[in-house]
Amino acid sequence: MSKGPTRRTRLPIHHGSSGALGLKAGLERALAHQSAKVLLEKQMEGAGIPVLVVEDQPLMRKAFKRVLEPTNMFAIQEAQTPKDAIQILRNHAIDLVLLDLYLMKGNGFEVLNYIRSRPIANDIPVIFVTGEASRDDIVHAIELGVNDYLLKPF
Repeated sequence: MSKGPTRRTRLPIHHGSSGALGLKAGLERALAHQSAKVLLEKQMEGAGIPVLVVEDQPLMRKAFKRVLEPTNMFAIQEAQTPKDAIQILRNHAIDLVLLDLYLMKGNGFEVLNYIRSRPIANDIPVIFVTGEASRDDIVHAIELGVNDYLLKPF
């Protein structure tokens, strides 16, 4: 039995040696498809682009904020578990998700799968930011529709 056509995708893995610039570049790539007009309007309103940071380690959440807050472009929401992240996604309009792969109470695949399987707002850019990157994890992330994959430390 044939599985149908095969699609090959290359997902660049960005290693942490580029520091905060690596995270900023990942954000720029992920937001590239967003309407410039919509992003500008959010900035003009002072609301910021709503970003969900899903990370169970307090120091890493602090590092994300240290990179994002000085730009005055982002309104940051935080979640420590997939369950909390999914609840935020159900109740808030989020334009970007920064997602750790390995969490204490679950994994980032749960959140990514939820986003990609819902009927609306399923095209939110998702960036996996993790300290580990096995080949199988990367392939699985691509299959689920991750936009980018950055390795910690960024």
